[in-house]
Amino acid sequence: MTTAPAETPAAVAAAEDASSDEYTSPDGWVSRPASWAGRERPATADGYAEGDEPDLRVVYGWVGPYFDEDGKLNRELPKTYVVAESNGWPKPEHEPEAAELNGIVLNEFFGYPGLIGGVFAVSEYNWNSSRALTVWEDEASLEAFLANDNHVHAVNRMNTLAYAWEGVRWTTGDRALPTFEEVRVRLAAKRAARRAEREERRRRRQELKAQEARAAEQAAPEALDSPAEPPAVCPYAAGRV
Repeated sequence: MTTAPAETPAAVAAAEDASSDEYTSPDGWVSRPASWAGRERPATADGYAEGDEPDLRVVYGWVGPYFDEDGKLNRELPKTYVVAESNGWPKPEHEPEAAELNGIVLNEFFGYPGLIGGVFAVSEYNWNSSRALTVWEDEASLEAFLANDNHVHAVNRMNTLAYAWEGVRWTTGDRALPTFEEVRVRLAAKRAARRAEREERRRRRQELKAQEARAAEQAAPEALDSPAEPPAVCPYAAGRV
């Protein structure tokens, strides 16, 4: 995940109150307070993920072993390869740590065996959305990178560092490189499938409860119609002792 430099909540609030369309923090990060003003932050991960990104800006073009200095392929892509994308929405108060972790992971990323390349982009409008789109020669290479200690540590910190995050991967043989537009389509389909799955589980739970209620109703008359057991008779009262 790529992140912008640190920004404090106080600085963001001051920027949103200003009349300027842009605010440049002391460390050089330009936010878009005008686009944030009057907007409430999403309350769910899907709310962040479905936000518009009209200002999506590539901060690192295609870079990696398969690319030249101009971001052009310098060799043919494998017959099939693996695409992985992750994106998150960092919390301003945790951006210094996120930026540090991001630098460590990127240093390892560029030298990892099996890497084809990657492209990284941000959208200030969509609450500083940060996207990392990477391509790998095979699944094993990607899994090895994901399993390295620094990456695992960064992922484990995501619940604290970010408001939300999501990702997707797929295997393809396309001769054209994947795009962020394609990624958004795939992520939207993944979210829709996840919502449908949750709805189906909810429907099944409701159906099960209804079945249990019907069974209880059917059992109640049977209990009323069944002959009552005779009351126990005390042997003393019966005069048998």
